[in-house]
Amino acid sequence: MKNNIKKERLNIGLTQKDLADQFNQFIAKTDIDLKPVSYAAISRWESGENEPQYYVWQAISSFFHVDIAYLRGYSSGKVTFENEHNTLFTKRLYFYLNQKNMTMNRVATLAGLSATTLSSIINRGSSPRIDTVFKICEGLGISFTEFFDFPPYNETEK
Repeated sequence: MKNNIKKERLNIGLTQKDLADQFNQFIAKTDIDLKPVSYAAISRWESGENEPQYYVWQAISSFFHVDIAYLRGYSSGKVTFENEHNTLFTKRLYFYLNQKNMTMNRVATLAGLSATTLSSIINRGSSPRIDTVFKICEGLGISFTEFFDFPPYNETEK
């Protein structure tokens, strides 16, 4: 059965080398316990020559924000994580993790949250409660307003 790694990689305009680089940055920033992957490994996964371990599938699906069954080719329908707002929240969180050169575990510690709570928001697309969002902002050292100062949240109706 053919998986959808290549399809998702091409959807976001990455070469295999680019995907390896970005995926390795993703696993480093999120403290996922995986060894870095090479572009050759990605090539073997895409061709079906090798099959990633299940925990690697989980990380790849988190990276692409898609369901594991779809990514593995078991489902023809692409199921993305919960909704657009969760995806925007996750992207914004990654933006600040990169900007401030912080890991998820560090933010969780500074925010007084468990790493599991933060991981659940990121990897499962769970909707965080408002008090959790405030804690995450505190852990990042930014205000709630600053966190959401980007489109569509900072646009006013005319």
